[in-house]
Amino acid sequence: MSLGTGAASVIWDDAGQQTLISSTSDLATGSISTASSVLDNSTTKATMCKMILAALDGFSGTWNYNPHCRLYMREREVVTSSDHCPVPDSSYRYEAVGAFKCDYGETTGAQYLVCYVDLVGVKKCEFYIGNDTGKVLEGNISSGWKLYAHLFSLGPTLG
Repeated sequence: MSLGTGAASVIWDDAGQQTLISSTSDLATGSISTASSVLDNSTTKATMCKMILAALDGFSGTWNYNPHCRLYMREREVVTSSDHCPVPDSSYRYEAVGAFKCDYGETTGAQYLVCYVDLVGVKKCEFYIGNDTGKVLEGNISSGWKLYAHLFSLGPTLG
């Protein structure tokens, strides 16, 4: 299969996948997690980020209709190195930059959920998970839950 004129290819960041949150605490439904590690995009200047929520211990409780976890992003160093956007919490929620659709057919096992985030113009940021599933995101059984990020950009196809 040949790619047509104007086709793009994915250029992954050489640093590979980064672990931003590794939690062994439960995240109750209706709650927002603590901040992730800061994702530094100031050198890479990637335009996109693949986010993976690994619910390694699964969820417990009763699912909401259309269960999902929201992904919130807080930009840091917006103007200068000390200018940061407000921290999202249960009373101040940013508009989510992504959502992880949960498999409500999976009741006890691990779930690996993926979404993609636009990072154009973002130097540094941190992420938060908002649990809107109706269930508890389990963190204290064995492996907990993790949030991973892998930076990438789209570029011209070579050759």
